[in-house]
Amino acid sequence: MLPQRAVQLAIIMRVCSDLLAGEVIGSTGWTWAHALSALACGLAVWSLQTKPPTFQPVERAAFGFLTILCVVGVLRAEDISGALRGAAQMLSPLLILFAVRGAAMRPRVWVDTVLLASVLPLGVAMWHAAQGQHLDQLVHGYPRLRGGYLNYHNLGLTCALIAPIAAWRASTLRDRLLPALLCTMIGSAALYGLGMTWVRTGWVFLFVAVVVGLLTAREWRTALAIAAFTVLGLALNPVLAERFEDLLLLVSGQAPDRGWGAIGSSRFAIWREVLDNFYAAGPFAWFVGEGLGQHTAFHSKGLDPHLDYLALTLQLGAIGLLSYLTLLVVFARAILTRRSTDVAPLVLGVFAAALVVNGISNAFLARPTIAWILFGLIGTVSTATARTRECTTDPQPQEPNLRRDHVEHA
Repeated sequence: MLPQRAVQLAIIMRVCSDLLAGEVIGSTGWTWAHALSALACGLAVWSLQTKPPTFQPVERAAFGFLTILCVVGVLRAEDISGALRGAAQMLSPLLILFAVRGAAMRPRVWVDTVLLASVLPLGVAMWHAAQGQHLDQLVHGYPRLRGGYLNYHNLGLTCALIAPIAAWRASTLRDRLLPALLCTMIGSAALYGLGMTWVRTGWVFLFVAVVVGLLTAREWRTALAIAAFTVLGLALNPVLAERFEDLLLLVSGQAPDRGWGAIGSSRFAIWREVLDNFYAAGPFAWFVGEGLGQHTAFHSKGLDPHLDYLALTLQLGAIGLLSYLTLLVVFARAILTRRSTDVAPLVLGVFAAALVVNGISNAFLARPTIAWILFGLIGTVSTATARTRECTTDPQPQEPNLRRDHVEHA
């Protein structure tokens, strides 16, 4: 029970640590968020040592390669401190997944812990909204709420993940009015927070998570209705049409006035420049990358590539990307193995949404709290999968043949 409590405390500290990102500890350059996150990682490591998880051979190999590449990436980096933070951001979500698996935590326990931890950042966001914080944060003409975070994207993507988790938990508590009402309130606050940030990738995440989750639960009509109303909203609402103009242009095949490079806040242009510079770096960089924290060096203005798979490749090369994708495939198989369980719609929905958003934004590598929540949820599924596999592979004791023994003694 103690390892499970340690993991629960770790995710609570991780979720709350983002609110302290601006509080620097003396002249160290490190913030209280870093300190709290380090303590959370320490609890996860202690839990792993106390109750080690079960690893698949391919999983162990992929994680080993990724860890070695991170160590090499730190040694090659110019900014060692920043590289260490990058390594922690990349490996700590996997660490919490293995800790959850080792502690044999059930999905509902993890979900309840995450929802409990989310009350503080959501409450702070609601307080800032009541104070009119978003009115002073105009970006591209939209009032952006950031709550207690330094960046409104952090609030938007966190809310996008909390909303489906709260909705699923409320659906499992239909016979318990008060807990279901509390989950509904948390989900509603998350939806409000997401709407006040105007973060498009957050809405893409939520749409994919909900639709895939409903399809997994065989709620075909509801999924189709949500997709239809979404299309109607984009077509008929001028505010939504303006905000998601790039998506409509892609679907229609019509290039914007400034060319295709302007799509997605100039993402296409950023990707093209970054890929050209990465290609010019040579074969060694292609395979092992340029080191942790060097993903911004491939753009003339030092911009993040806004694509997690590309950012990973720039730092750790093709070997690092292959190792990471191998782990994702292993996790996907674990999820699909339990697709008939009640938690499958939630896990499969948010996992599919993460795969999509990782391809259009820097949602997870740059924001480890979101990755902790998701990978911890996957860890609860792989816990049951590993337990089932052990039960089916362990040799079963043979029952004695009483009739044969009686004949032999006679």
